[in-house]
Amino acid sequence: MAGTDDRIIKAVLAGLAGEIEIKGAKYNGNMPNIGATLKDAQIANIATYVRSAWGNSAEPVMDSKVAEVRKAIGARGQYAPKELLEAHPLEGK
Repeated sequence: MAGTDDRIIKAVLAGLAGEIEIKGAKYNGNMPNIGATLKDAQIANIATYVRSAWGNSAEPVMDSKVAEVRKAIGARGQYAPKELLEAHPLEGK
């Protein structure tokens, strides 16, 4: 899940619910909103881990970026995968 910091930060902060397709397989899940219970540095650590695990290689996510995104989205509810991908398309698509 390399790519824009904003996409992964928003998913971790607000959660994600609905159908998503990954490498041809469809999933319909519910990732809860954990942003309200974690500090910016903790969210940055989660995002950095995901962006560097499972063969991914991306720059670390900074807690200052998490704070910026948290302020921008406020206390919104979960994102639909389609909504999040429209705002932050996958690279190469």
